[in-house]
Amino acid sequence: MREIFSWTMVILSIFVIIQRNPTRAVLLRLALSVFAVATYLSFMAPDVALAEAMLGSLLTTFVYILMLKSPVSLRVGYVPTKFLIEEHIWGMDGIMKEIVEKFAEKRGYSVEYVKFSSVEDLIRSVESGYIDIGCGPIVKKGIPIIKTKVFLLSNGEKKDFLSMSKEDFKKILKWEEESYNILSNKSEFDSFLKSLIEEGILDEIVKKYTG
Repeated sequence: MREIFSWTMVILSIFVIIQRNPTRAVLLRLALSVFAVATYLSFMAPDVALAEAMLGSLLTTFVYILMLKSPVSLRVGYVPTKFLIEEHIWGMDGIMKEIVEKFAEKRGYSVEYVKFSSVEDLIRSVESGYIDIGCGPIVKKGIPIIKTKVFLLSNGEKKDFLSMSKEDFKKILKWEEESYNILSNKSEFDSFLKSLIEEGILDEIVKKYTG
């Protein structure tokens, strides 16, 4: 039994380290503490088990939860894209950048930008919780930011207008109208975005960059 507990702790420790979602990491850390308590009890060390239960399981988990409940930094992933979100010498610019920073200002967050080389990696990072908000040429179910065209190519691929190369335009079979979206794992951001649309602020931001 001791061996099972010990190996379980090793495996849980690895998962805590590699876990990119903060909430899941805290839950795994809690599970690790529970197995640590069981291990200490199996070695007839109730005093150490009690200390682990009070400090490792309860107090530490409580502190982590408080930290998760009071985020001060908003991690924004992006794929540089003209009009949507661009890098300049003076900093970031674009439609999505303005939206994100209006949200951060309202909520009192600081913004940390993380650059991605592909939309696929960006989407995975948002869905895993590593990134709070994803910006770029994301054509995925969500709240529409700016309209675009999505093309079906002869090789079966679907590409949005900004992702098309000269060769891709020769392979077009058909197209349909879609929109670029900001992908988020925060419900409060979705509510904020809807309010921008209802108040006409989003249209003003879009016109500023697209004329």
